[in-house]
Amino acid sequence: MGALEYEPEKQDSSLAGEFLNLDGLAENSRQILNEEGSLEAVNTLLRLSGSSGGARPKILCQVRRNDLSVKAQASEPGYEPWLIKFRAREDPPETGLMEYLYSLAAKKAGLDMPDTALFPSKISEGYFGAKRFDRANEAKIHAHTACGLLHASHRWPSLSYEGLIRLTHLLTKDNRETEKMIRLMIFNVKAGNKDDHSKNFSFLINEEKRWKMAPAYDLTPSGGFGGEHSTTVNGKGRDITDADLAAAAQGYISEAKAKEMIGEVTEALSKFQIL
Repeated sequence: MGALEYEPEKQDSSLAGEFLNLDGLAENSRQILNEEGSLEAVNTLLRLSGSSGGARPKILCQVRRNDLSVKAQASEPGYEPWLIKFRAREDPPETGLMEYLYSLAAKKAGLDMPDTALFPSKISEGYFGAKRFDRANEAKIHAHTACGLLHASHRWPSLSYEGLIRLTHLLTKDNRETEKMIRLMIFNVKAGNKDDHSKNFSFLINEEKRWKMAPAYDLTPSGGFGGEHSTTVNGKGRDITDADLAAAAQGYISEAKAKEMIGEVTEALSKFQIL
């Protein structure tokens, strides 16, 4: 992921140009998580997952947006780099559908989001996928998480949204980017996304060495650490009020602007019946 690249000692072209069977890969990942998978399945998923990391199994692939066909690699026009997720062991069958619905709600709420899609399946509600934001017209874009920038652990709560807002303001020197972080804070709280740890906030730098926030990702509800948000709001990890959200944004936007953002996020979530 990002612009850094590691080349293996031996080039592996065994999957080049192949169409991928997502149901088969999902079943392979399920078997591996249950310690039932074959060495061949492990090697296939390793070749496709790269350094994507995270709690859920996933693959890095090429997607043709008009028909959602998926290839391991593709040189022909019309294919773009995407990331597709499968279920973790404890996830319900509708996990992919729910993440897709939350991505649509996030777009409706005004968050900066990559293109997303629900890839069809015969054994589940579908697989969530998103276009990679660290690639653009074959170019590689350097990406850095708040975890890396601040040396802040993602394994336990280590951040406040006040700190993330300040980081965004100092790093990007752009009020529009600062407002993006505030809107993301509001969405995470209203959506119940308590998995808002330091690796779930990223920044991109362009050729002119200007930073901006990366599009939002990993936005579905989750239990968090002990039922609390991983990143605090106004010193609180739970029972966060609209007044707390406005207080965290104080000094960067007006109280009226905060109230407007809260209303837009709440309305977007309610329209998708997931509030």
